[in-house]
Amino acid sequence: MMFHVKQMIILHYLIPCGSGMSVKYKKHSQATRVLFHCKKTEQKYEILIQDNGKGFTKEEAEDKANSHFGLALIHEGVNLLNGTIHVSSAIGRGTTIDIKIPLDLHSAVKKEQLGQSISIHKQVRIYMSIKVMLADDHVLMREGIRQLLEFDGTISVIAEANNGVECMEQLLSVHPDILLLDINMPVMNGIEVLQEIKKKNISVKVLVLTVHNEVEYLLKAVDIGIDGYIMKDAESAELKKAINCIMQGETYIQPSLVPALNSRLVSRDIDKGKINSLTNRELEVLIEVANGMFNKEIATSLNISERTVKNHISNIFKKIDVSDRTQAAVFAIKNNLIKLY
Repeated sequence: MMFHVKQMIILHYLIPCGSGMSVKYKKHSQATRVLFHCKKTEQKYEILIQDNGKGFTKEEAEDKANSHFGLALIHEGVNLLNGTIHVSSAIGRGTTIDIKIPLDLHSAVKKEQLGQSISIHKQVRIYMSIKVMLADDHVLMREGIRQLLEFDGTISVIAEANNGVECMEQLLSVHPDILLLDINMPVMNGIEVLQEIKKKNISVKVLVLTVHNEVEYLLKAVDIGIDGYIMKDAESAELKKAINCIMQGETYIQPSLVPALNSRLVSRDIDKGKINSLTNRELEVLIEVANGMFNKEIATSLNISERTVKNHISNIFKKIDVSDRTQAAVFAIKNNLIKLY
């Protein structure tokens, strides 16, 4: 049987039992299977939710401060509709939630309760959805992404930041599931934000959303530690796919960027082998060459003869497969043997 549109809207406001709930529900219940069943009888709506998750004790269910998957909020929503809710659960045996709502929703919800019901709906929707924070210095970009992500109710944008410093401050207070992070931001850029997140051990999944398709940016982000990397010109469906993959514990790199990343990783492994073939003294000489020093200056700096420096440079060229000092310097810079200031 079909629900009337207005009745469905009120039900959705108070008991969001659709796809927006399922991601959080599965996460908190640790279920691999969740059944949502709704039906209409002559006098009431019946909503049944069953899962095969970890379950919980009666005492835990009654403790609203620690209630599972927003039970306290669902209880309040059902009460506002003059409905009933029965929860049965056992450790290791899953959970069943049986909800019954009067058919005449218009008389069930009092006018003075409508404002409160909408507020509860917002709390439930945010709790059950994927909580995202946006960090980008372009206001129009943030507004567009917010509207895109919140369109179907499965994702809620709970905070925004205009620069890296604001981003770090917000992260410590709002605790999103996922941070959508731009690289080019003022005050503190996205790479620096990533480094701070790792340094402070902040628990948040990071999806880099950027205009940079250069593999060096991607490689730097991967080295620091990210959960995803996607271009701003990607399709909206791909952005949502990336967010959902990350929430499932996977890493998502935009497919068009993967070949270049793999190629660079292979190249880096080869370079690492070349670097490991150098002796400590040869490595010292290579670094001095990359810093622009002449043989005589290197000899003085390392307290060795100029002839010995020449022999080291000849061996270095063979081991790293270059033919001149410029190529040797590029090799050292590319492999972070020296820092450019």
